[in-house]
Amino acid sequence: MSIKFNSTSRYKQTEIVNKNGKESFGMYAKQEFLKPGNLQQNEIMTIKITNDIAGRPDLIAEKIYDTRFLDWVIIMYNKPLNTIGWPKVGTTIQTPTKSTVLRNL
Repeated sequence: MSIKFNSTSRYKQTEIVNKNGKESFGMYAKQEFLKPGNLQQNEIMTIKITNDIAGRPDLIAEKIYDTRFLDWVIIMYNKPLNTIGWPKVGTTIQTPTKSTVLRNL
């Protein structure tokens, strides 16, 4: 059975390792557009966290990218030390714009 990825999967750029007839994930390669300094200012948006999306990167992704499955983009871009309860109400985060993410997937 071969591992398949859809276009929103964070593992799309990951090496698949076949060991003893079983496929598994190798090292995840962080996509270039998520690395610091690789985006122009107009490719980044700032979001103020409100009660309805606090602690829920999936809801933030749904609001911005129209799918909860791109929550990994928000997390990988912001690199929080602990994702439990992140982000908090009142904080401000940055994330790539929808057009930037869609262009790079």
